[in-house]
Amino acid sequence: MLTVQDRNDNSPRFINKDFTFFVPENFPGYGEIGVLSVTDADAGENGWVALSILNGTDIFMIDTGRGILRAKTSLDREQQGTYQLWVEAVDGGEPALSSVTMVTVLLLDVNDNPPIVLFPQSNQSYMLVLPSTLPGTSITEVYAVDKDTGMNAVIAYSIIKRKGGEPGSFAIDAQTGNITLKRELSNRGLCSLLVKVSDHGQPEPLYSTVMVNFFVNETVSNESYIQSLLTREADIEIEEKPWYIGQMKDGPERYELFPCQPVLIALSATCLGLFLLVVMLTSYICCKRFKRHRKKRKSETEIPLKMNHESVHVDSLYKV
Repeated sequence: MLTVQDRNDNSPRFINKDFTFFVPENFPGYGEIGVLSVTDADAGENGWVALSILNGTDIFMIDTGRGILRAKTSLDREQQGTYQLWVEAVDGGEPALSSVTMVTVLLLDVNDNPPIVLFPQSNQSYMLVLPSTLPGTSITEVYAVDKDTGMNAVIAYSIIKRKGGEPGSFAIDAQTGNITLKRELSNRGLCSLLVKVSDHGQPEPLYSTVMVNFFVNETVSNESYIQSLLTREADIEIEEKPWYIGQMKDGPERYELFPCQPVLIALSATCLGLFLLVVMLTSYICCKRFKRHRKKRKSETEIPLKMNHESVHVDSLYKV
């Protein structure tokens, strides 16, 4: 009987020439990113294969025998969106044979960054607006950026609250953030607009807010007085309607100006139900009284009596 002993004459072979894995950012640390499959035509120890990462070992790790690739920590696409690793497969022969493949890890964007407002730079900044400014004039703009990509980075602007000035005096372009004057400014003084800057991310959009302040006057005579007005903590009135120019094509902007509306509807329905109940009870009581009154009258009858073969009518009332 002739026995042929195996010779380590076959290098390990990866199933794919290279590997690409798509992983959502913020993927939990030590979660399974993917599996690298490798084979060796030899037998015994010559066919045993061990995998190792040649670069990026501070971030990634690989199961030596099973080929499962993992990240040691959660990955942030905004820090780095693509990783390229070189993975080596070495068999157990003498001498050992090896092969190398490239692994690309691409991070998919997750809406984890709210828009960042770059202008105005502070809620305490303001600009002078002349009372003679004509309606339709562009006054200023709100500018913001988003670190995410795709729809997660598409920004919409809206005025949600105001303080001072008449309702609807200003409008904002939902796409560009450009603020224009809608009507003449009849009142001088400080006017503040609370602007909401929201992205179109899924499953929930993220947003930031910024205060845009206007001082309506011919000149700025007392800047310290204006700064004192800006630092005061005061409630901002709600706009009667959301003033904006243009709509985002991907869907209407939602405004939550009346958060108590469901409560008011419920209270109204409750009051209406109580009113109907009172009307029904009143009708029932009136009907009962009317029936009792009719029954009482029926009991009042003339009772004929015969005395000496003559019929005599008694006017008195007898109650049975």
